[in-house]
Amino acid sequence: MIFTAFFSPFKKNKNPENNAPAVSSQSTVHRLTRARSCDNWYCYEYELGLVQSGSNFGVEMRSHFIYKGSGSELQKPWSYQKSFENLVEAQAHFAEILADAYEFGKINSGDNYYWRYHLNTRTTPQVQSDYQRPADIDNGKLANSVATGRKVWTDLDLTSGEVVRQLWGRAEPAARTALLYYANRAPFTYGYWSHWKWLYKQAEAADDMQLLTIMISRLDLAVGVGRIVPPFSWTERVPSAHTLNYLKGRARRYLRILAQRQPQLYIILAVAILKGAGGQTNSLDLKTEWVSLDILFGASGRYTQNGHGRGRYVSQRARPTLAVRDEQVPPAWDARPDLLLELYTDPTRPWQILEWALKMLRLRQLELPPLSDALALQFLQSQQSPLLVQTAVAQVSRQLLEMQTWPAPELTASAFYWAKGSLRRQIIPRLAQTGAVGQSWQTAFATQLAKLLAQTSYNASKFSGREKDAAGLLARVYLVYLTHEDLLALVPVLLGTPDGDLQTYLQTIVFRLPFQMLPELLQNCNNLNTGQQERLIQLWLERLRHEPTLSVDLGLATELVENGEEWIKQAGWRILEASSAFDEASVADLWNSFFRLYNYNVSQVISSIFGSISALRLLMRNPNRVKILLDFLLVPDADLSHLTQETFALLLRSLPTAQAVKLATTLPPELWESLRQRFAAELVADGRMGSVWHEILATLPNDTTGQLRARFLLDPILSPTFQDAADESFLKTSEPAFAPLLVNWLERHPELFGKGSPLLLTAAMSKMLEVRNWALRHLETVGVTTPFALRLLESGLPESIAAGKTYFEAVPAGDTHQMEYVLAICDSPDKTVQKYGREYLQKRRAQLPLADLTRQLAEHPDPTIQELVAATLLQEAGLAVDTSEFDSVVLRSRNRGRRVKELVKQRVGQQPAPNLDKAVLLEMARSRTGRDAEWAMQQLVRLALAGETVEGLEILGAGGI
Repeated sequence: MIFTAFFSPFKKNKNPENNAPAVSSQSTVHRLTRARSCDNWYCYEYELGLVQSGSNFGVEMRSHFIYKGSGSELQKPWSYQKSFENLVEAQAHFAEILADAYEFGKINSGDNYYWRYHLNTRTTPQVQSDYQRPADIDNGKLANSVATGRKVWTDLDLTSGEVVRQLWGRAEPAARTALLYYANRAPFTYGYWSHWKWLYKQAEAADDMQLLTIMISRLDLAVGVGRIVPPFSWTERVPSAHTLNYLKGRARRYLRILAQRQPQLYIILAVAILKGAGGQTNSLDLKTEWVSLDILFGASGRYTQNGHGRGRYVSQRARPTLAVRDEQVPPAWDARPDLLLELYTDPTRPWQILEWALKMLRLRQLELPPLSDALALQFLQSQQSPLLVQTAVAQVSRQLLEMQTWPAPELTASAFYWAKGSLRRQIIPRLAQTGAVGQSWQTAFATQLAKLLAQTSYNASKFSGREKDAAGLLARVYLVYLTHEDLLALVPVLLGTPDGDLQTYLQTIVFRLPFQMLPELLQNCNNLNTGQQERLIQLWLERLRHEPTLSVDLGLATELVENGEEWIKQAGWRILEASSAFDEASVADLWNSFFRLYNYNVSQVISSIFGSISALRLLMRNPNRVKILLDFLLVPDADLSHLTQETFALLLRSLPTAQAVKLATTLPPELWESLRQRFAAELVADGRMGSVWHEILATLPNDTTGQLRARFLLDPILSPTFQDAADESFLKTSEPAFAPLLVNWLERHPELFGKGSPLLLTAAMSKMLEVRNWALRHLETVGVTTPFALRLLESGLPESIAAGKTYFEAVPAGDTHQMEYVLAICDSPDKTVQKYGREYLQKRRAQLPLADLTRQLAEHPDPTIQELVAATLLQEAGLAVDTSEFDSVVLRSRNRGRRVKELVKQRVGQQPAPNLDKAVLLEMARSRTGRDAEWAMQQLVRLALAGETVEGLEILGAGGI
């Protein structure tokens, strides 16, 4: 046996343990063993061969370790080789390797746990292939058994190739049968290919037409492997593309030489090869079937090869022409029209052969036989050849219009569809006569025409007259004969047509289709444009409005919303939302089904729901699910990437204000960037922006991340919403981050800050300097009232106090308001303001009505003011002021106002007689404060000496004399 195409020659082993001389070639495989061991994740595999090359014997082992999930090798395969001088030693080493495959199959990286586990601790690998070369090959006994018919091949094995070589040239019929069997059945793989190739060369040399017909046909269809890594196993290797291309070129060259040398024999062989061309397909393979293409077009160049005679064939002319001969040796073909008719009437041939045979017959002006139904249908299905199509169309239309017969329904539908426009318009009235044929014919016709329409591109801009006529005929005449499957194929076509009349049939079709076919229908419309898809969705929504009780199976619902096409998923949610069948309980079932599909992965489920507004609206029919959805929004690191503008807005409307603000600060930056405008719009529309800003104000001190400031106070979209949402309560805040927003709000609403208004006062007394300064500047425009200025003095804020003093200081000397200002300032409960009042009074003392002012100030209960009054009365003894009440109040006071009391006592003591209520003096006389009691006694004595009666006091005589 010759295996040189697959077994690489032995090379000197790189393993330091192997120092055997290299073996130059390999010719006989004495034994080939494959073993494989797998678990759920990994497979270990090795192949072991005992090969003879000349007088040398070699043992070679190839092994690798693969991951089953992907089929990829974990390490590159490794080869172990060793050579021997006799078969016995080689067999012994072969057995040694089998006994310890792990040791000899080590990969380059060294020891491997999984490898050792498979080979040593798991199971003994099963031998997949074990070939031992029979001894009776060399002596010819096996070949004789085959040639004499004692052994009949029903299958081939690795011995067959060597037997074939010995059978070549023998005359026995059984030997011939064996050769033909091998030529036809031998696989192009290890152990067979080299012998098959040898046999082909012998057949060429002997002009063996039988063998060449079989072998060239097989070569023409064969596809070799390119320049890729060869399969791991020797037994899985196939010829390279380079080798097959060489043999195809050789076969093509042989046929050309035969055409010149024996043209009659050439056309017989050519027809035999063409009968096997194309395999089971309707077209020749331009990349591989070189021989068939050369037979058909080798003389015209209609198809030419790229790559200098080694590449695929390329069409140079799409249509055949009678002016150019395609075939070689035309005279030989002229003599055998029967061979051309054989090709022409065979419906199993590829369209290129049928078209070529038709042209050949027409060129020779031979009468064409009527097409069989099978052949006519094959012609009509050969869309690459307008010649074949129109030939069949002409025959069928003639039968319909001239002979008034009804061809087979499938044939009639195909002919009508592919006929030219003028011919279709003649056929339409004939096809409308449905009463002339039975229902079975009509059903088959409608089904076939619907199938042809289903092959259209569904592109309205390319919707041809052919498709429009077919759709119109089906819709107007044959709609009742279509099955649900046919209607399913027709809907995308009608959606794709621009004809408004045909659109009216869509509703009828949609209403006839079972709801269970909706997923398949949507999938069939995947290539439509967005507008056409939307039209289909609207039709289903309309159906649900007309059939409110239409039930929707939970499995179907899940199938819709789990479709891989996004538009179908969204359509499913919209349709389910429109179904009244989905109440609170059904929504819960759908929710649970979703969780099972996603293996109870909450993040995946909710993320999918967030991608569809209809899904969200549907699932929010169940209040329990609403809470889950809303809570998920605030889960750290939640996957919110599927949120759309609409779903975000819907969720936002259900969120409490505090959670809405929190959500705004936790959304990822990219998502927030896309949603912040919608966030603002929704909250403004809901009238919740005021509460949002109050929430921000309340939580801003705890904003350690700075997100509140960044996403609200500093954001160019969110920060302007403060202007319409703010109220006067924000003026009381001391949060400096709000200052710029408040200043803008003040500037936009000056009408709220009139002269003396409480809002203006609040702003003027704000703890934020920017706000305070604006209010104080605004005072210059609107003016200040006395109470307002007094409140500024009491604010304790330097700028505000200065503004208040400016107001009071601005009154000119002698102005009647001076006394009013003094009284107002001094009446303030603020000590600092009272101090300023005293200073103000002293500064303008000469211009004030001192007696009147003193009289009014005397009513003030504050000790500091009383002190001012007492000092004034002491200094200005001539003031016409009744001080009795003032004196009584001051003298009766306890634990405060000592300085005032002493001033009053001093002034009263300077008077000729105390102008005091005796009851007050009697109270003081009983006081525990010694100096007050002593002073009071003195005053009582003075009264008594002046002749007044003092209760409890009697003057007996003058002392001290």
